[in-house]
Amino acid sequence: MTNMINEIAFNEYKFNTRNAMRLAKEECESDTFIQHCRAIAWDKVNNAIDDNGNVQWAKLPKLIGQNTKIAKDVSNTDTDLEIWGLSLAPHYISGFNTCNGLSNGCAKACLMFTGMGQKFMIASDGEHKVAIARIIRTILWFKYRDQFKAKLLKEIQAKAKSYALKELQWRSVPMSLARLSLKSFSPNCLTYVTC
Repeated sequence: MTNMINEIAFNEYKFNTRNAMRLAKEECESDTFIQHCRAIAWDKVNNAIDDNGNVQWAKLPKLIGQNTKIAKDVSNTDTDLEIWGLSLAPHYISGFNTCNGLSNGCAKACLMFTGMGQKFMIASDGEHKVAIARIIRTILWFKYRDQFKAKLLKEIQAKAKSYALKELQWRSVPMSLARLSLKSFSPNCLTYVTC
């Protein structure tokens, strides 16, 4: 009997998740703001790929950066602390699903359009830099994954090196991208990775 209940609950979960994914995808496909940002992001990615299929990273935003909200949160601590993260576009905003267990509630309450990501935060050139950068990173993760991981590791190593030169400690906790190999780092040199 328990097996049958678990199967019913699991089937209901699958149905609800499938429905939420469909609704989120439809909403993203009909949102002109998202479509505009996605088109600009694709243009920037396509312009950064050379004839051999290599990403010309100088033409694109860095993969890791600082988050104003997190910086404010840690400014009240007694220790000097900097947090760096990787911000991707959630669910179907980039055209790729990044949220496997998506629900309607989390899609509607998503942090993508909060803080510096709010839809009205348009630069003087008419672009929403934060949304476009998140979409670019997500496109690169799905289409150029090996190059993405190599670049991410280089950026993390450069951060670790800059902290070592300043004689600062580097510590953090891996949060996601479980397949990303961090073997080249010392035990106290890992990275935060969030979406």
